[in-house]
Amino acid sequence: MTTAVAPKKTYELVAIFFLIPAIYIQYKWLNVFYGTGSSSPSARTSSYLSEFPDFFSVRSLAFLCLVFAVLAIVFASKSFNQPKVFWRISSFIVVLIGSLIALLCLFQMV
Repeated sequence: MTTAVAPKKTYELVAIFFLIPAIYIQYKWLNVFYGTGSSSPSARTSSYLSEFPDFFSVRSLAFLCLVFAVLAIVFASKSFNQPKVFWRISSFIVVLIGSLIALLCLFQMV
């Protein structure tokens, strides 16, 4: 019994799918923390956490964002050698953005 190998475009689309939640979480973090400069850090944190369900904490959201970014990098790296230039460029962009988001998530955890 053999299994079929998924086309590399599928890996790229899955990578983009995993990158979207990581971008959303980082966007909310940066929007709250740099958009409201006059409020206290605890007010910023509670404002950030009010955007998500109650069972999330700041660390769990940072870890979840890191997981999504790493998964996006892994799936995009599987589709680097596409025959079309568009897919190669998009996988490079996904790896680049995923790496930046992963670094931001790591610095949030510290």
